[in-house]
Amino acid sequence: MDTATTTKLCVVCVISCCLQLIFFHTVGLAATAKLNSEEVRALREIGVQLGKTDWDFSKDPCSGEGNWSRPVIIKGFESSVSCGDCSLTNSSTCHVIAIALKAQNISGGLPPAFSKLRHLQKLDLSRNYFNGSIPAQWGTMRLTDLSLMGNQLSGPFPEVLTKITTLANLSIEGNNFSGPIPSHIGRLVKLQKLTLSSNSFTGELPVALGKLTNLTDMRISDNLFIGKIPEFIGNWTLIEKLHIQGCPLEGPIPSSISSLTSLSDLRISDLKGGGSSFPSLRNMESIKALVLRRCSIRGEIPAYIGELTKLKTLDLSFNELIGEIPSSFVQLSKVDFMYLTANKLTGPVPGWILSRNKNVSKVHPCLKKNFPCASTSNQHYSLHINCGGKEAVVNDTNLGKRLFDVYIQEEMVLKDFNIEDEAGGAGKPIVKNFTAAVTSHTLKIHFYWGGRGTTGIPVRGVYGPLISAISVDPDFKPPSADGKKINVKAVAGAVAGGVFLAVLGLLSDGTVIAVKQLSSKSKQGNHEFVNEIGMISALQHPNLAYVLQERGCLLELVDPDLGSEYSSEEAMVMLNVALLCTNASPTLRPTMSQVVGMLEGRTDIQDLLSDPGFSTINSKFKAIRRHFWQQPSQSQSMSTNGPYSDSSLSNLDREEINVLLRASSVVSC
Repeated sequence: MDTATTTKLCVVCVISCCLQLIFFHTVGLAATAKLNSEEVRALREIGVQLGKTDWDFSKDPCSGEGNWSRPVIIKGFESSVSCGDCSLTNSSTCHVIAIALKAQNISGGLPPAFSKLRHLQKLDLSRNYFNGSIPAQWGTMRLTDLSLMGNQLSGPFPEVLTKITTLANLSIEGNNFSGPIPSHIGRLVKLQKLTLSSNSFTGELPVALGKLTNLTDMRISDNLFIGKIPEFIGNWTLIEKLHIQGCPLEGPIPSSISSLTSLSDLRISDLKGGGSSFPSLRNMESIKALVLRRCSIRGEIPAYIGELTKLKTLDLSFNELIGEIPSSFVQLSKVDFMYLTANKLTGPVPGWILSRNKNVSKVHPCLKKNFPCASTSNQHYSLHINCGGKEAVVNDTNLGKRLFDVYIQEEMVLKDFNIEDEAGGAGKPIVKNFTAAVTSHTLKIHFYWGGRGTTGIPVRGVYGPLISAISVDPDFKPPSADGKKINVKAVAGAVAGGVFLAVLGLLSDGTVIAVKQLSSKSKQGNHEFVNEIGMISALQHPNLAYVLQERGCLLELVDPDLGSEYSSEEAMVMLNVALLCTNASPTLRPTMSQVVGMLEGRTDIQDLLSDPGFSTINSKFKAIRRHFWQQPSQSQSMSTNGPYSDSSLSNLDREEINVLLRASSVVSC
């Protein structure tokens, strides 16, 4: 080994040994260091006011012994006193630099004695039950972080906070503060995070907020601010998270928002005022959550939104957007939630949406198109949903608030509904009754969250409408022919095996029924009547689908509520395949693989065939069908033009047909 190498090794060895000596010396001092006696007295005073009987003053708070700093087992629950700034002189004293008493079920006023902890930098008293306001003595503190989130503090915005100019992070979210924000808030130029959400602050946003140019996180949702969103938000060029939801602020979103290119989370909702074009967000390449809900935004969705490839949440619902979903949206591969509800978008739903969304196939078909849902043969007149199962136990007494709007049949019936206030306390039941007119077989109940209410209590998350059960019952006796007045219209029809006269009955509640009318001269008994009903159900669709197919009117079977929002070509394919699948003869029905092939267009649709046993329709049926369906205009004028005759019918058959002609006119396609 040469001299140079030896020298280097010796130097390294000396430095290492020195560092070890210094380390052990520091540890030894820390182990014997004690908290400043004045701060111990301050802690005793604080402990008495807070009822902290678990603080063990037989152990020095800075010794690392005792229960001064308990391990965090559940996130959001913490009790700790942290020391630092331990000097090597002055009898090896330490100072309290951080206190966290999170979710400790503490009530009462805030202790003024916190101000006696001169070296305290971080104070977190969140999710407790503190009341009153903030002590004036706190104005001398040199805090960098203060969280009073989720308490019962009240009064105007605490002016004392504007004197703590060292603050970098301030949260007073989820309290009962009210009144305007003072202009002195502009003193807090070091603020990086400011959370004022879920209070009752009023007035316009002060211009002084524009001075807070170091902000990276600003949340003012769920307040009563008025006026327009100010242009000065463009001063917050470092901001990464901006939440302005559930405030009666006015639009439009200012153009200066385009300067906030560092945004990763932007949420603005429920703006008042007239419409505006889509705000310029082109350069927000870091955006992960974009919520612009009910902001009266008009026009088309810009294609560049699809180029914001870090997006995970996109909510543009309840605006006035038009046009198609941009093709560039196919690039949004990281999106977990996309809401485009209640706009005026047109065009097809892109195939990639259906292929990526695993839940699409589970959605009822009527929910994939506009309401209302199509009528079904199995109609229900009552509905009962118990969200908590057979029995739900509610023991949540935290300070969280649930506020939401309730719409029934598109009409708002409750605004900013607060269950706890309405019931007079937590855990108390309350029932709200409403009467709604149900049309087109559809009842729509919509719970809308407009950004009001807390989202950080008991823990940070999403807290929407709170409903334990829904019960829907008719305010009339469900349809029954017994005891109902019937408005009668006669219609004619025929089945293989005979002619029948049916009566179209309209019950007093609007329900349409069909009544079979027998001829006294037909000599038909119970056995024949049962057979006829069986033939009707086996051979004929209630809407005479086969006859409509022969006349080229098959699209008459499409639910008129769909309007023009469907493909006629696809509908024809589906209807023709459906007719094949309902063939009276099971042997003539296509297999499932054949059905799939026809629906996908890989194979031609087969001709509709009939089993010889079912297709031998007697001349009486052919004559009636020829008269009613091949000469519709003539049949409508024959009700008083004397008897109709056909050489293939018996005298009894002719009499029955004449009864039909006198009783009804048949509507053609």
